[in-house]
Parts: sequence; C-alpha cells; structure tokens
Amino acid sequence: YDYWLKQPEVMRHIINNRKALVHEFVSVYQDVCPSHLYLVGTGTSFNACRCAAPLMSGILRQNVSAVMSSRIPKTVDHNPLFVFLSQGGSSINTLDAMSQLEKWPSIAVTGEEESEMARRSKHPMPIGCGEEKAGPKTIGYTASVLNLTLCALEAGLSSGKITQSEYDAKMNLLWTAAGNMDTNIQKTEAWFDQNKEVFLNIHKYVVLGRGSA
Repeated sequence: YDYWLKQPEVMRHIINNRKALVHEFVSVYQDVCPSHLYLVGTGTSFNACRCAAPLMSGILRQNVSAVMSSRIPKTVDHNPLFVFLSQGGSSINTLDAMSQLEKWPSIAVTGEEESEMARRSKHPMPIGCGEEKAGPKTIGYTASVLNLTLCALEAGLSSGKITQSEYDAKMNLLWTAAGNMDTNIQKTEAWFDQNKEVFLNIHKYVVLGRGSA
C-alpha cells in the first residue's frame, strides 16, 4: 500500500519529463506517418492499451486498436505502427508477438528499461514508472495509460494534428488529475473507514461498468 501511495508522485514525474520520455515515439511516428496504430499487450498491459486506444484515437484523429499479444490479427493496415507495451518487459506472449511482426515498424514501451523487450527492440522507450513492486501493478497500469496519452499529445502537436491550444487544454486536464490524486486518496480512505463494517459483512460483490471502465 505504501508503494501504491506513490502513484501521484509518479504521475507528476511522468508529466514533468514527458518530452524526454516519449521522444522515441514522436520520432518514429513522424518517420512512419502510420495509417493505423496497434497497441499490443497482455494482462494489465492489455487493459492499459484498451483504455488508452480511444484517447489516442481522439487526439490523433486516426484508427488506434488495442490487440492482445496472443491474438495478433492475420491482416493489418497497409502502413501500421505497432506499440508493444509491457510493464515488466519480459512477457512471453508479447515477445512472441514482436517476433511475428518484426517486418513492421514498432516501439517497445516498458517499465523496466533493462528488459528483454527493450533489448530486442530497435526503438525502446520507458514508461516512466520504474520497477513494479506489487503484483496488481496499479502504478504501472495508470502510468502506461498516461504515457500513451502523452505519446499521442506530443506526436499530435509535432505533426500538426492538434493545435497548441488543444494541447494546452489536454495538458491542463492531466495536471489537474495528477494534482487531485492525493486528495482523492484521502477521501477514499475516509469513505472506507466510514463503511468498513458494512464491507466486512458483504458475501458477494457485483462490479458494473462499460467501455474501458
């Protein structure tokens, strides 16, 4: 839990260092000018891809698809760019997907910079969250979504797909979200304390949501 509480600090670090962190993506994106972006991952990384895909699509105004590493499509768009995402950087399925798709331009985005995925990729890029120290990988998930969103914003600005004012508005939203995290954590802890006796007596939970939620 102490590790999880570092999440706001990590978010602010990533935003502060966004230009350097996503430079590789922006460079490759400009070189390739892809017709379609494919975000590839497994487990928590795939969930992050699913969450980030519509955000990136809206910013870049193009098709962005989340693809499970073990379910690579048989046909892809004529000018694709693949983004392989893994917090640990050692996912067997994602490494296999990298081998299958090696003829296409790609980027490997990992939490651990000295990982197998980073070593195999011509264009490795860090997420910015560092080593994951907990099984659920909460920080790695949120950091991945933030990193991919920043990739789209920086690439969109440099390629002229979004204006400076649109970029500034999105960045203000991200700064606000990161700035509110400490208060939101405190409010959540207080809410739990008020209701924990109820939670202790619940025998079955049903969680409802739609889309990336």
